Amino acid sequence: MSLDFKKKFKNFLQKEGIQKVQKVLSPTSHSAGGSGDSLVPSVPIKPISRDPDAELRSCPSDPEADEAILKSINPSFFGADEKEQFDASQYELEKLPDVLDREYIQSARQRVLKELTVVSKKVFQLILEKQCSYTGEIQRVREIEDELEAALFTCKESRNDMRIAKQQFTTKSLGILANYRRRQAAVLLLKSLRTIGTLQRTEIRLREMLLEGDYPGAIQLLIECQQAAVTYNHFKCISELSKKLQETQENAEEQLDVALSKVCLHFDERHYGKLQRAYQLLGKTQTCMDQLLMHYASAIHNTAFSVVHGFAELCRVDDQPINLQKKQYQDLCSCLTPDIFLPCLVDLCKALWKILLSYRKLILWHKAMSESSEDKDGETYLNQEYVNQKLQNGSSHIWQDIQTKIKTFLLAFDFTGFKVDEFMQILSVIHSLKEVGFEFCESESDSLQDCIRQASLRYFLRYHEAKLDELRIFLESEGWQVCPVRSDFDACQLQVSELEFKFLSASESLSKQTSPTKRKSCFVVYSESGTPFDIQKEESEENIYEEGRNHISEKSVDEESKYDSEDHSENSVIITNTTLSIMRLYGRYLHMMHLLKSIAYDVAVCMCQLFEYYFYTIYVFFISENNDIPIESLTNAQLRVALTRIKDNLILKDSDSAIGNGKVRHPNFQDLIDFKDEATLYGLAERIVASESAIYIASQLDRLKTYMQAHIPESNWESIAQLIDQAVIVSLELRKPIFAGVSCKAVDFPSIVSQMDKVNWEVKELMSLHSGYVDVLLRALQIFAMKVGTVSERVNIPNAVHSVLWEQIFRFCCRVFVDGYSNAKKCSNSGRGLMQLDFTQFLSKLEKISPISVKALPDREYVEMYVKAFYMPDTVMEEWLQQHSEYTSKQLNSLVNCAMQGNKRSKQRLVAVIEELEKSKRVTS
Repeated sequence: MSLDFKKKFKNFLQKEGIQKVQKVLSPTSHSAGGSGDSLVPSVPIKPISRDPDAELRSCPSDPEADEAILKSINPSFFGADEKEQFDASQYELEKLPDVLDREYIQSARQRVLKELTVVSKKVFQLILEKQCSYTGEIQRVREIEDELEAALFTCKESRNDMRIAKQQFTTKSLGILANYRRRQAAVLLLKSLRTIGTLQRTEIRLREMLLEGDYPGAIQLLIECQQAAVTYNHFKCISELSKKLQETQENAEEQLDVALSKVCLHFDERHYGKLQRAYQLLGKTQTCMDQLLMHYASAIHNTAFSVVHGFAELCRVDDQPINLQKKQYQDLCSCLTPDIFLPCLVDLCKALWKILLSYRKLILWHKAMSESSEDKDGETYLNQEYVNQKLQNGSSHIWQDIQTKIKTFLLAFDFTGFKVDEFMQILSVIHSLKEVGFEFCESESDSLQDCIRQASLRYFLRYHEAKLDELRIFLESEGWQVCPVRSDFDACQLQVSELEFKFLSASESLSKQTSPTKRKSCFVVYSESGTPFDIQKEESEENIYEEGRNHISEKSVDEESKYDSEDHSENSVIITNTTLSIMRLYGRYLHMMHLLKSIAYDVAVCMCQLFEYYFYTIYVFFISENNDIPIESLTNAQLRVALTRIKDNLILKDSDSAIGNGKVRHPNFQDLIDFKDEATLYGLAERIVASESAIYIASQLDRLKTYMQAHIPESNWESIAQLIDQAVIVSLELRKPIFAGVSCKAVDFPSIVSQMDKVNWEVKELMSLHSGYVDVLLRALQIFAMKVGTVSERVNIPNAVHSVLWEQIFRFCCRVFVDGYSNAKKCSNSGRGLMQLDFTQFLSKLEKISPISVKALPDREYVEMYVKAFYMPDTVMEEWLQQHSEYTSKQLNSLVNCAMQGNKRSKQRLVAVIEELEKSKRVTS
């Protein structure tokens, strides 16, 4: 209830306060003697008040007390915060207690009234202080009023003067202005008529500018004419002219399109720049690029058809009424004959090359323009991005179209009827085309490779089979004579044609061909003239033969003799004519591998087969007469495995129906060498030529390995590397069985054994003189060494051959010593000493005969251990017998019989051990 009372009381105070404020601000509240213009009375007059508080307000004021009252008033009454609205009534009412008391209310009312009186006095005091300023401002207002009255008078006078002037001068002035306006209209009309006349003559000038190739100038003129036509569109004649200008623009765009199509075959920077500026003026930069790409596609089709059609016309029979112009491209390719296939392919690639070169120059032009332009607005930037993206995507599309045309052309022919020279040239052209494609758009040309791979593989395998059979014929009639080549002969000199090693870079050896040679881009080399498909004129072959050296350079007699002495040096090359044929084939095979990587693995396998057949033929030919020597003693396991693999995979068996499965017949040798002729040391010279030529081929195959690896996929390379490594190893091992046919006959070994049987090994006292059979053996070896020297005059004998030959002879001699010692029925201690003396003397004398140091010869311990075994007790000898399986059971039994002459039990036990060892050998074998 108290709250409701406070609200009603608040409303009353607000109404009462308003009435008092209105009363204070009313004119009657001021002094009647004051000026009517004064807002504040100069002398306050105390009114007669009926207010009971009038006495309180009329009391004399105390300044200090008033100041204290002002400070005690809440600052909110003075509007300390303008943002917050302060309600004084609400504030005072909130201070009232809940239980109202009349005396308290009366006391509060008097306090507030006193505060109001003090504040009012303070306000009037401040107003009086500003009275002078107020009076000055009123004076300024009155002065402004006087100036406004003067200005108003001036304006009225001016209007009167203007009215008089208008009445006196308007008529004449308007006449002059009207005449001037008519003159200006006539001038504008004349100018418009001249412009219209110029527009009428624009079409002729546009044609002239288009014929002159000034495309941007013509388009600029056309645009200006169209803008002018819009300006003078209010003339009736302009509407027809606008239609005519539209037709002219369409004709101009057609001519621009024709000029744009010519860019596909020949790119001219200046010409293309004009076209681009013209299309830019038309606002059709993107449309220009779309049209240009379509022109390139059309150019590829039309160019391919035109080239093939021209050659097809040459093949047409006169009485054949066929319109080749109406045939499809695929059918047109089928009309060609094999004799013009290669020329047509070359011309087709050359024609398509021009299109690719033009497109590459087009890309470079736009790239240069993008890099040179600095201030690009949004539209220019978007156009450049669009063009660059189109060009990038267009490269692959253009190359795919060219691949399709070439693929269609190739599929129309069967390559099996071509000669190898023609086929290799076809592969060379296709290889060059693939390289162009990779440089053009980094394409691997999978479609083109798939097309050529199967046909090439069939052709190559048939070619390889024919060359294997040709190699068989050569080997059957091979006399194994040295082919006289220069001492500095290298396989790379076999450059009769591009089919061999000529395709390799002359500045790089085969061993450095780990990757394709880095060279300049064909688009740089042939940017102005020529094409990558130009067939180079073959150069003459370098003379590799010894008899041609006088034609290479003139030499003095001393230089000639020096050359001859070097012919039989350690570094001279020992090869046959068949070897040269194989190396030439290697060159051709490498070239094919270079041109077509997709069949590189098959080519590498066939290269290994050429060596394997050569190797196998030599082995069969020179080992056939060594029937009395166990094959295991002449070859190691790796050589035997290789021979078995070659026989199973490469040699045609009797059960095979016919040739055509990649195999070749067993060679049918002619009796050209007498292996029984002691004067020639049983064909030693021919054996040297055969073995060293095989080693040479293997070394060249190994030399080509790094080049082959760069063309063969990594997944297939391991098997090829194993074949090549095995070829090198087995070619060196081939020396042993070949020269065994000579070393086993170097001395009459059975005769030496017979002489050893006559020696008395039961001597009681050791003499200082060795046995006579040693001298006989040494003399025979001396004669053999002299014969070898005679052979070396015909053919160079490498140190490795000397080593193999004398190692085998020494091994045979050691076995002769052991065989002779094992034939002794009885042997005394002095006899055992004689055995050692004989062998020591043999070694001492042999050092002077053999070109190889005796210390480096094998099987020396083979004899020494056998002789020392005579001195062993029975317990030690049993263990020795088990550890030395290299001796025969006959040799071991003889050893036991001689060493255990007085110990029958030990002899029986050791003989039983030997028998058990022999059984174990038979089971193992």
